[in-house]
Amino acid sequence: ARIEAERKGFQQLNEEVSAVLAEHDTVEIRAVYGQRYIGNGLEKGKRIDIHGTPGNDLGVYLNGGVLHVHGNGQDAVGNTMNRGTIVVEGHAGDALGYAMRGGSMYIRGDVGYRCGIHMKEYKSSRPVIVIGGRAGSYLAEYMAGGIIILLSIDYANAVPGGKPGLMTPGDPLLPQTGPFFATGMHGGTVYVRGPVDPALLSGAVTTAPADLPEDLQLLRSEIRAFGKLFRVDPEPLLASTFTRVSCVSSRPYKN
Repeated sequence: ARIEAERKGFQQLNEEVSAVLAEHDTVEIRAVYGQRYIGNGLEKGKRIDIHGTPGNDLGVYLNGGVLHVHGNGQDAVGNTMNRGTIVVEGHAGDALGYAMRGGSMYIRGDVGYRCGIHMKEYKSSRPVIVIGGRAGSYLAEYMAGGIIILLSIDYANAVPGGKPGLMTPGDPLLPQTGPFFATGMHGGTVYVRGPVDPALLSGAVTTAPADLPEDLQLLRSEIRAFGKLFRVDPEPLLASTFTRVSCVSSRPYKN
């Protein structure tokens, strides 16, 4: 089934989507232009393909369904999602994965500020975010669990001090993330392709080469999944070195 979203308010659009999904497992939405809350609480076995730019809180409380965005996402993609999969073919805005507690997100491009803020895990429920581009400031802020993989495909082996903005020939490569990386982080793990400039990191974390067997197994699995989704050759990425960023303490503010 197909729905044309152009000029429809978010309430009307989401009511139409719900009506279609009551009878079908999949729906395609065309001409999406900022409508919010698409895929709210979507259950396992249901899929929405979105063409355009969905608004804030795409996939809020996602509960097992699949959302595939053929375009960019705005802020708070995957807010408090429980399980399921979100795929964004372009870029995504701030607070991606806010309080995310399960499922997987794959973003082909860059993400904004505070990606993974308050991300958490419980027993076997461990959320994963894979980012193909760069991340803004405060990546993994207050992160309590889960996995973030930052590939920086177009900015490999970044040089500390790279100039922000558009790259031109001869420019140093941009750092993979903005400053205040992992502020208040008290759980979970972030994997960054290449070295990490210590000046970007908060004092709440430590870094080490991601060369343990469990690191390599996780990276192989998620990078191959990313490559299949976005038609990217995973082998050069798998041949790269990664840095593991993890917290020093589960109670960073106890003093």
